[in-house]
Amino acid sequence: MHQRRLLGKTALQCPEQCTEPPTHERSYSAGPWYNSVIIESHRVIFCVAPKAGSVAWRQVFLRMSGSPDWRSPYPFFIRGRPRLQILDRGNMHFMGNDNWTRIAIIREPAIRLYSTFVDKVKNGAASPAHLAQLRQQLNLSAVQGLSNKAQLAQLDFHDFVTRVGRTLRSTRGGAVNMHWAPQHDTCGPKSGSTGRRYEVYVTPEQTGEQQNLLDCVLKSIASRSPNPEAVLRLNDTFALTSMSVSNHQAAPNETGRTKRSFVNTFSAAAHTHHAASSAAAAYTPALLAEVKHMYALDYAEFFLGSCAARQLHAPPALPSVTSVTRSVRPMPNGSWR
Repeated sequence: MHQRRLLGKTALQCPEQCTEPPTHERSYSAGPWYNSVIIESHRVIFCVAPKAGSVAWRQVFLRMSGSPDWRSPYPFFIRGRPRLQILDRGNMHFMGNDNWTRIAIIREPAIRLYSTFVDKVKNGAASPAHLAQLRQQLNLSAVQGLSNKAQLAQLDFHDFVTRVGRTLRSTRGGAVNMHWAPQHDTCGPKSGSTGRRYEVYVTPEQTGEQQNLLDCVLKSIASRSPNPEAVLRLNDTFALTSMSVSNHQAAPNETGRTKRSFVNTFSAAAHTHHAASSAAAAYTPALLAEVKHMYALDYAEFFLGSCAARQLHAPPALPSVTSVTRSVRPMPNGSWR
């Protein structure tokens, strides 16, 4: 009754939960997994891949944890320490507890990669230190008299994809940037000794559907939380963070900045960049085939078979790819951590 009242008069139609075991058995990085947060008071482990709405979702869980500064545009770290408890070997036992909810949010890999290109490369939405690191990760030699931001802005999408592919194939040195690292290893172990799997949702690209996803996620968490009413009351979080908080005093962060105008990361004016429609124009069938090869395990893990990730709607149309002729090789796991 409480769920139905708080989520509206019409019963919410959420995708059915997949209960099959994972398709791929493999070893995961040793952790800790900074994309996975734990809120013990509501018995939830939540993971969101970078470039899948991570800022907005972290704000939801900061609010759920009772943080008074949950609207901060820097919801990940404060003074070098994670703002929320993260998943590591010390608390891994929660993954095997049937009284806990485990949710992961991912994004269609080709659209996610294009969004990374627009946000980080073309628009240079990062600190100077991170832009320098990005240039190095893409193996771009420094150009005298040209800033890192200006140099990155000259990179075209095809060249960017080629360089990202090289970083994923590399087995020596250098970390893979979190914004294009494969998502199948983002959230830590999903099988093996824990014997459990995340409920995986695909973040929608359609304007307005993010609220429906929030409602579905909160409904799932409330089903096991000791205080379900408190969880469901958070369904206005995206609406509250969509307002400008340019006068908000954020906590000091690694970039040294303490203020910025913030608009909800899910709004069309911010991180989404109308990524789905723009990506459809940016990809040729050959380039999309290359990306599907690069992220073959992501597609196999989340989008293929009867245990596909849960989606509110069909994914946006990208150029058709009839086949990928090259053999699929697993990419190195966890090398960016």
